Amino acid sequence: MVCDDDLPVILTFIAVAALACLIPPQADTFFHLRTGQSIWQSGAIPTTELFSHTFQGHEWLNHEWLSQLLFYGLHALGGPFLLALVSGACVFIAVMVSWQLTRGASEIRLMLLFSIFIVTAPAWAVRPQALSLALLMLAMTLVIREKLQWLPILMVVWANAHGVVLLGVVIACVNALEALIWSRRNFRRALVVAVLCVAAPTVTPLGWQYWTRVAQTVSEARVLGFQEYRSAFADASGFPFLLLLAVLVSVVIMYARRVAEWDRSARLLVLTSLVIGAAAIVSIRNAPWFALVAAPAISRLVQVSSVRKTRPLRRPGYVVLAIAVTSAFAVVAFLWRDGGARIGWRPISQPALSAVRNCTGPIYNELALGGTLIWFVPEKRVFVDGRVEAYPQQFLLRVRDADLSGQYQELFEKYEIRCAVTGTDSILARALQADPAITLQFHDDRWSVFLTSQIR
Repeated sequence: MVCDDDLPVILTFIAVAALACLIPPQADTFFHLRTGQSIWQSGAIPTTELFSHTFQGHEWLNHEWLSQLLFYGLHALGGPFLLALVSGACVFIAVMVSWQLTRGASEIRLMLLFSIFIVTAPAWAVRPQALSLALLMLAMTLVIREKLQWLPILMVVWANAHGVVLLGVVIACVNALEALIWSRRNFRRALVVAVLCVAAPTVTPLGWQYWTRVAQTVSEARVLGFQEYRSAFADASGFPFLLLLAVLVSVVIMYARRVAEWDRSARLLVLTSLVIGAAAIVSIRNAPWFALVAAPAISRLVQVSSVRKTRPLRRPGYVVLAIAVTSAFAVVAFLWRDGGARIGWRPISQPALSAVRNCTGPIYNELALGGTLIWFVPEKRVFVDGRVEAYPQQFLLRVRDADLSGQYQELFEKYEIRCAVTGTDSILARALQADPAITLQFHDDRWSVFLTSQIR
């Protein structure tokens, strides 16, 4: 029976579901699609770089091939809408499972639901991260329900889909720690499962190099200054996470003396939250996964109960629900009416595509634009893209400096650049426009294409 105090939660989930249908692509989305297409067409997982003219054939150990193949398959079956729908469903499921793990007064649960939504929002994109949100909550549920036999299998799948499998390993290790210190039951089984989960990523194309190569990728991304790897204290965007972390730490301190009396699931959620929270302080990209486990952890410690209203939802309530559902469908349909262009599925215009296709000789593109070009202009090899593991670190640093400073001359000369593709308002675009030896061939509000003097 639907009660009147269920209405705010149902309305919130209607909004979450609508937003999940509208999660946008990013530049990374498109190189994932192109890689998935390559895997599908060749029947093999690539081990060398395929899409650039700068490091074609360079070793590339891809640890996300499974999600890339899935993305391409979904896109081939139902286009951008089906891919976005499935990615959004993963996000929605993760939020739903997290909320179902919360306990206590409905008011507190609703507040925690809002906190989950706010902190996870940065991960709402068509990327492997969306899969990892759902996989994290599946792993957490398996541990809480003591279905440990499935955990190593899940880790194998996760490791081939996304490097955030490390958080799944954290859950398995926390379970073993909790069994050793508090519950004292099935410790040997928990330890064996934890060891198997640590070893699971070796069942990937990277083999025994998995952990070292993923750690290397993370380290290089930090050196390059990628936004998602910044500290939680870097700017104001980390405030929602820090606030939720502060609430968790405060609640844990208040009830720490009775830790032995906590429910086993509460200990698992709290310990996992603290570990992931520490990781999120260093790299804000971990904050969404923290929120998913921290919210139910907080709810299980606070122990504030309330009398649940049992009045059934009356006609006005159902009218509100009908209006909300209709509005959600209308908004989603409106924003998808042009095939997803408003959401970001057409990031480059047809005239810009034509200008890039007319380039002869090696091209230069800004790092942030490479992923888009790989998918939309497959006949052209890019200069660089966001796949950190596909290029040497020093090369990526040099490209980043050129993009940020406009000092492009050395790279253009070394790689015999004949055409440059930039963002219209970028620093590099302004520097190229000031060079009399370079001609602005095309520009619109987002893209600019330049020709060097050698092909004028």
